[in-house]
Amino acid sequence: MFRRAAFLTAVLSALGCAPAAEPPARSGQIDLTQPESERTPIAPLGYCTEDEAGCGRSQPNRAPAEAAPAPAADETVWFVPIAPTDPVRGPADALVTLAVFSDFECPYCRRMATVLYEVLRNHPKDVRLVWKDFPLPQHAQAQRIAEFARAIQAQGGNAAFWTAHDRLFEKQADIDDKMLRTIAGEIPGIRWNDIEAALKAKRYSRLVLDDFNLGDRVDIQKTPTTFVNGRKADGLLHAPILEQLIAEELQKAKALVDRGTPPANVYERIVQGGKQIQPTTDLPAE
Repeated sequence: MFRRAAFLTAVLSALGCAPAAEPPARSGQIDLTQPESERTPIAPLGYCTEDEAGCGRSQPNRAPAEAAPAPAADETVWFVPIAPTDPVRGPADALVTLAVFSDFECPYCRRMATVLYEVLRNHPKDVRLVWKDFPLPQHAQAQRIAEFARAIQAQGGNAAFWTAHDRLFEKQADIDDKMLRTIAGEIPGIRWNDIEAALKAKRYSRLVLDDFNLGDRVDIQKTPTTFVNGRKADGLLHAPILEQLIAEELQKAKALVDRGTPPANVYERIVQGGKQIQPTTDLPAE
């Protein structure tokens, strides 16, 4: 039987990952304690290239540049399947799907969450967000937090997951078991005793690991990594860059609909036959 702790130790040792300077905790953030109707847009964060921002697997993290030029978007389409268990925000028939591989302990993922929130608010009918877990080895609590969020989802559904998601990022600097219990207590219908039992039994570790395995097959090297209808965008993104990618993919998706593809089938049609690679780590297939 595969043991997650042994995997984390082995990968951390092999990759030499180490956290470095983190972005300012309050810069460009949405106040996640406010009701969604009262939240205000964030300021642009600046585009961060592959070598500039994100929690990397094989290199130290770097602080984001103030004004880095946006490189040409990669046209490669990757096959990122959406599982029935994936947390989803937005309509099922959205023409553009953002699949984000993220880590609750990654400071860049925290900032990316505000960008994604802004984009979803701007495109309530055309864009959906799909969460994929990718807890990095150098983040000691990331796996446990991911399992906590999935336990919340199993008990309370998508809405409960996203409430927990927002609170976990808001309280990122203060997360411990006491804070997890507090967050669970703030979500209607969630029973902490059941959550605690699920964590002790590692009931959702396989679910999280499945996402991690998928991340290896689509060559995730850092968090956050966002796929826009299968097109990969690494690291922390400036909202206008993400908006441009969405506009491009929306145009392609509308063309498919005009040719007879049902909106709910657009994403599957676009990514079918997309790219995957042979994983380079020792992650198990089962």
